[in-house]
Amino acid sequence: MLQRANDALFGDEADVAAPAEEERQETTPAAAPVVKLTIPEGFAIRDIAPAVRKVGINPAAYRRAVAKARPPRGFLAKGEKASTMEGFLFPATYELPKPATAGDLVTRQVAAFRDQFAALDLRYARSKQLTRYDVLKIASLIEREAAADVDRPKIAAVIYNRLAQGMTLGIDATTQYEIGAWREPTAPELRADTPYNTRLRPGLPPTPIANPGAKSLRAATKPARTDVLYYVAIPGDKQRRHFFTDSFDEFTAYQQANPAP
Repeated sequence: MLQRANDALFGDEADVAAPAEEERQETTPAAAPVVKLTIPEGFAIRDIAPAVRKVGINPAAYRRAVAKARPPRGFLAKGEKASTMEGFLFPATYELPKPATAGDLVTRQVAAFRDQFAALDLRYARSKQLTRYDVLKIASLIEREAAADVDRPKIAAVIYNRLAQGMTLGIDATTQYEIGAWREPTAPELRADTPYNTRLRPGLPPTPIANPGAKSLRAATKPARTDVLYYVAIPGDKQRRHFFTDSFDEFTAYQQANPAP
């Protein structure tokens, strides 16, 4: 509409300007080719590495780039150490200049994580003496445990409540992370007294166990205000929700009445 108004206003002068406009369009450089890579929420580094092949990045090169990366400046509290970049590689869809490089992808992931985490309200977590790294660990647990968004704040509440009471978390995903496979751990694996066995050791695992998305990060800072301590998957639920309770007796009774298929 603006071009037609100019034509009416300036008459023949608009025709004189047209070739120049065409010339500018012809000399505009073409957009650089890009490739897109989607990294799902809850992927660990071991899951991301083979996925980068889709955009021509060598998995070994990705692992090397991850090993060279560091958490955002000032993220870790005094005395804290992150032995891995697990948790800091934000899951999202990335548009990478072609040819894509591992270093560029990792840099973008860490920058995206920094921006996402900076937007969180940490006041409640701080009131519970939790550090930023603790929140990240909690978010990674939520990401691996929750399938339905409605459950994320409730699972966060279970974690906060159990930490406050000195209970073990009893989240088998931590053992799955340690053994390197997202499957049901065997009985011997669950009996192994390791730093990641949250059935046996109270507190959070030594590191995050996956790379959480924005919803799990938010849930880790804003748990539901409830006294729940236990949860179990609802058998056959299409939304893959969980049953929550603050009573162990009610928890066991629910499991007996609703056995997993």
